[in-house]
Parts: sequence; C-alpha cells; structure tokens
Amino acid sequence: MTAATTPYSLATIVELLSRESTSGHTNLPLTTWISEEIARLDLPVVTQASPGGHQENLLVTLPDSRGNTSGGLLLSGHLDTVPVEGQIWTSPPFEPEVRNGRLYGRGATDMKSFCGSVIAHLPKFTAAPLAVPL
Repeated sequence: MTAATTPYSLATIVELLSRESTSGHTNLPLTTWISEEIARLDLPVVTQASPGGHQENLLVTLPDSRGNTSGGLLLSGHLDTVPVEGQIWTSPPFEPEVRNGRLYGRGATDMKSFCGSVIAHLPKFTAAPLAVPL
C-alpha cells in the first residue's frame, strides 16, 4: 500500500509514525506539521509551549451546532514515544509499513495512531451538527 492508495486516516497515521518523536527530543517539527494540516480546514490551533520551549501541546476546539465552545467532549492523546535504542526491531521503527494487514512502527498501537485518526476525521467532525463542542 502507498499513501496514495490508502484511506486518509491510514495515510495520516503513517505520516505521524514516520516522524521521530522520542521523549526527551523536541516535538516541534511534528506539531508544526499537524498545525499545518489542521489549518487547511480553517480551524484555529492554540499552542502551549513547554517551559523550555522544545515541546508544545496543540488544542483545537470545534463548536457545537449553536456555536458554543464551553464544555463538551475532549479527545486527548500524546505524540511522544519511548526510545528505541537497545530494542530488537525487524524493521526500522520510524519507517511504518503494513504487513499482512497489520501496521508496524513505533507508536502504531499507542497514541500516535489515535491522534492520526482524530486528525484524519476532523473534516467529518467539522461537517457534523455537533450536539456538544469537541
């Protein structure tokens, strides 16, 4: 499978997995890419920088169908992964691939896949008449 022939959510997840985000390193290249993807949907992204400035959180609020932004449902995840040094990998951990219907790569079964799914589904979320803010 290639990104051109996969569902958008899988392509987004693969893009996230391919970006090294080991804890202790900066996540700014990754959060910049995510912010750019979200900006394509004309959604405002609020960033919260860490005290040292090498990490940041991203916050996006989708108003409900009445325009309210208070309360609602929070979808939350993290992008950092544990280090890979000293581990035995049968493929490079930051070169995700689908084999036998399974996705392999650092973060594939953790929060990076969840975050990729949320990002990929933002167009559907923004088009839906939300009962509560998201």
